[in-house]
Order: sequence, then structure tokens, then C-alpha cells
Amino acid sequence: PSYFNKTSQVYGEIASGQWCHSPHKDIVVPPYVAEDKRSRETPNYARDAPLLLVHAGGIWGWHNRGPQRPTGYSLGMRQVLWSQWGGDAGKAHGLLVSNSSIPDAKWSESRFCLAPAGDGWGIRIGKSAKLNCLPLIAQPYVMQPFEDLLNYDNFSVRVEMAEIERLPEILHSFDGQRIAEMRRSLELVRPAFMWDGLAYNYTILALCHRFAQLLHAPQRAEANARCGVLAA
Repeated sequence: PSYFNKTSQVYGEIASGQWCHSPHKDIVVPPYVAEDKRSRETPNYARDAPLLLVHAGGIWGWHNRGPQRPTGYSLGMRQVLWSQWGGDAGKAHGLLVSNSSIPDAKWSESRFCLAPAGDGWGIRIGKSAKLNCLPLIAQPYVMQPFEDLLNYDNFSVRVEMAEIERLPEILHSFDGQRIAEMRRSLELVRPAFMWDGLAYNYTILALCHRFAQLLHAPQRAEANARCGVLAA
């Protein structure tokens, strides 16, 4: 994890063209998350949430197999979160940090749901959108699905490695009115994360923008203007 604190080294590698995402030509799409009848109901944006944060799933690796220390899995974020707030340490602050699966209903009882990486991007950003639980994105230097099309600040929060020790303080800074506003914004963009919704449309829209950017020609502005109809 200390590697990701070396900003100059990270940006140097991005400039070298060796990273897996080239912003001028690549797009990031959401993982597949199946919708169900309950997830299609309009949520109560002002609902009470007894939990501040939920994380469910492996900490040390796939199926929780791996060395019990910070590693490249989840960029080290899950392991550091567990060391600070796992089990009883987190419960005292309303943080349910579990190293196993929990029912979806628990996600809906929380203000925020952790959206870390795994070996790759992870599926939790889509699941959070499905369940109207505000994503706490813990993926340093990782581009999120359709991030160039959606205003993530309206419906999510990001956390850096150095901020994990202050997590309760950071999350408590969002009052009930702000939480309700962000939940409403998350519901508005939820179809973009659902392949049963508008994820395909947004994919075509993002590809259209990339095509326009790669033209490097006067037609670029015109092409961008024509892309908007593709997300309708």
C-alpha cells in the first residue's frame, strides 16, 4: 500500500503508457449485478440507517485465502480497514466490517457500503447502486464505471488509505439531509449500473465520446454533440 503514496512514481507510470487504462481511448463499464423486484422499488431516501458502514466479503483474498497482511489484493484497503475497524472495534462506531457475506437487507440498513477493489475492480459499486446504499469507494488511482459521464461526487464518497483511521469522523460529517440528497442522486443514476437497465446505452455513449476524442479533428465537437442521444 505504501507504493500508492508515491504520487510521482504513479503518475510517471501512467505517462509511460503501461497502465491498464488509457483515459483517451478506454472505457470502464460496471460489473453485472442482477436486479430483483425489491431492488426496483423506489427507496425511502430519508430512511433511518442504524449502521454507518457495511463491508462484507473476503479480507485477505478470494474466499479469504491469502496472507493476513496488506497485499495487492484490494490495493491493501480491505486489510487496513479490517485491522482498524474489523469486528468489535468497528461495531462501537456503527461500522459492520465482516470477513464473510451478509444478507442484502443489512446493506440497506447502512448509510454507506464499502466499494473496494478485489483482484480487479470488484462488483460492489453496482450492488451499492442496486440497494441504494451510498458507495464508499476505496480504490486509489482506479477509474470507476462511466466516471467521465457521471458526477460521482453527487452519490458517493472516496476514502484514501491515510483516512481509514478517521473513518467514523469522516462519515459522520454527512448529515441526514445530505445523505437523503445523495441517495436520491444514486437512484437517478442506478440504471447506468444495471445491465437490465441502461448500462448498454451508457457504454455506447462512452464509446462515442472516445471515438470523438480520437478523431483529433474539427469534427470532434460535432461528434460529441451527437453522442447524447445514445444514452436516452
